[in-house]
Amino acid sequence: MADGNPGVIYAKSNPVETLQEHTNTLLENLEILKNLYEDKILRILGEDSKNFWELLKLACIYHDVGKVYSVFQNEIRKRLNIPLLGVSDLPKIPHNYLSTLFIDKKHIKTKFGKKAYKTLFQAVLFHHKRDEKITLMKDFLNTIFEKDLRERGIAFLREFGLDLSKPNFDIVNLTRSNIRIKKFDEEYKLYVMLKGFLHRLDHSASAHLPVEVKINDHVNLKVKSYIHNKLRSSLRENQKFCVKNKNENLILIASTGMGKTESSLLWSNGDKTFYTLPLRAALNSLYIRTIQRISYKNVGLLHSMSFEIMKDLFDDFETAYITYQKSRQFSYRLIFTTIDQIFPFVFLYPGYEKILSSLAYSRVVVDEVQSYSPDILAVLFQGIKMINEFGGKFMIMTATAPDFFIEDLQNAVNFKIGEFYLPYIRHKISIHHYPLEDDLEKILESSQNKKVLVIVNTVKKSKEIYRLLKDRNAKVWLLHARFTRKDKREKEKQIEKFASANGKNGIWVTTQIAEVSLDVDFDILFSELSTLDSLFQRMGRCYRKRKISVDSHPNVHIYTEGISGIRGIYDKDIHNISKEIIRDFDGKILSEKVKSRMIREAYDISTIKDTNYYKKFTQAKEFVQTIPDYSTQKNEVHKILRKFQTVDVIPIEFYKENYHLFKKLKRLKKQKRTPDIKMEITEVMRNIEDMIVSIPAYAAREIHPVDEIRGVFYIDAPYSRDEGIILDSQQEEEDWIL
Repeated sequence: MADGNPGVIYAKSNPVETLQEHTNTLLENLEILKNLYEDKILRILGEDSKNFWELLKLACIYHDVGKVYSVFQNEIRKRLNIPLLGVSDLPKIPHNYLSTLFIDKKHIKTKFGKKAYKTLFQAVLFHHKRDEKITLMKDFLNTIFEKDLRERGIAFLREFGLDLSKPNFDIVNLTRSNIRIKKFDEEYKLYVMLKGFLHRLDHSASAHLPVEVKINDHVNLKVKSYIHNKLRSSLRENQKFCVKNKNENLILIASTGMGKTESSLLWSNGDKTFYTLPLRAALNSLYIRTIQRISYKNVGLLHSMSFEIMKDLFDDFETAYITYQKSRQFSYRLIFTTIDQIFPFVFLYPGYEKILSSLAYSRVVVDEVQSYSPDILAVLFQGIKMINEFGGKFMIMTATAPDFFIEDLQNAVNFKIGEFYLPYIRHKISIHHYPLEDDLEKILESSQNKKVLVIVNTVKKSKEIYRLLKDRNAKVWLLHARFTRKDKREKEKQIEKFASANGKNGIWVTTQIAEVSLDVDFDILFSELSTLDSLFQRMGRCYRKRKISVDSHPNVHIYTEGISGIRGIYDKDIHNISKEIIRDFDGKILSEKVKSRMIREAYDISTIKDTNYYKKFTQAKEFVQTIPDYSTQKNEVHKILRKFQTVDVIPIEFYKENYHLFKKLKRLKKQKRTPDIKMEITEVMRNIEDMIVSIPAYAAREIHPVDEIRGVFYIDAPYSRDEGIILDSQQEEEDWIL
């Protein structure tokens, strides 16, 4: 409850929290980090580690002391409807600027040295990003200090055993010259760790969550138990390789269905681990499987739609909400996430230190690396280098590794490679030099007694094939990325249930959304030719764990003409190379080793050196290696890492039918943000987000902003639960991935 006593210094108004309470929470969380990671900080920082925890404690105490400023206090007091402090006519100044006035320069330099002082000063000053253009003069600051800050600020410091002989005016020189610690400075590594940890402690304390969740077990031990007791199996060779080399950086090349996920969790050795995949649906499946089948609970899920998965998974809203918040704060020991959530640090935007400092004592798994575009591969390349330089470990997993990427990585970091292939044959292919739609009768005939999967390269083509089959009275369903979020989740569950059901036959038409996001096993695959890495991923959805004999009919049909998506999705040069390589395998079986050899041939430097694909990789790699510190903004980085710019829209029929939700959201946002109101807002947002469809930016015509939600629009376009959003022919013309 708010206290009108002028001696009470507040940090926050919602919920009400004093500055001392907030600071104490940071210090409590600091002890959690220290108990867990003191040895790792020693390894990361070496000589600089000896004073690290004392400096971090000082940063926690100093970072918000500027909030004693009466202007800041009165803003909170107005919201709490309690008496204001007496000082008036003072200008607004960001509290992090004022906090530096209380840093005891002489004492810290004497005790810890110039390097430590500079690092601490900047960690406190820049723990918030401010856009204000302020010229701070010494006489002006001294007047503010003596008139308003001194008494309350020094009283606060004394509560934590600190004092101040005279104010620190170094901020005047810093704001004039804009000198900041950058990546080639001697203080850099200490600065990243100190400022990054301060961010984590501050954000966790503000969210009233533990910076790290207490662990009772380790995921690697849970995985061993799962393999032995539930699967009734022993460790496979690739899994033994990961256990044996748990202290090494690894690249694991292994066939689909060999338990790569379990391999990586065994390799994690119980350390903090970030597991990345390109598609959210695949992460969702792994998250649910880890909790329900492996029985490991200390796990988070972090992507733009993770809260919806948690709401479906847990019994009550509050549990889902808290789990979501802990995931956002990196509190869990194991976190499944997308690269746009953790790899933005490569761009050195203001505040990137929070992520890099967390990865420095963690392990990072990059799964399905072959799915990324060349410019995103360049970001991963730079990120892996930086993680390695800071002491973190990485593991790259793939069934089809691009050789040029591995070769470049070998010149930058040390790692071990393990290659493991299924000993049996799963696929026999037939190549057809005509369009897929010319074989509809064959597809229909196959569906009479088989589960048939059709994969094409674009949403537009998937709808065309679906309609043609529907007109022939086929049992057919459609899946692509342009359904509402709710419908897409339901369709993903439906296709997985269909694929596992005995005696159920029919046809599913999909885009490459099926390549890595779904755990399905179909009897026969009909696919447009994509690039080889993509094509082999598609094959992994057919005969996933079954053998095929040499004299069997082909179970994979590949169509090389009338291909969609070459202009906007697949690199034309790589597609042509893939076409040349695969044409010699018509009517033949493909072993996993042969697939790997074909991929290496397709992406060999001598093959791709003159392609636009490789030029994009080298140009992007040079860009991220030379990007100036603090020159980009985080929201810009997210757009880059999500690769394609999309717009979130709500079909107009849903917008009109559910307008009451938007009115309710508007009303809730005007109310005081109590925990109950926050959860109610989140629940309303969840219902609204279920109606959202992501469409490419070029197709976003005739859209209108949803006033209550920034970045969301409603669109005058029809929607079908069978086909998804239906754009006009002009909007569909360019088409889109997934």
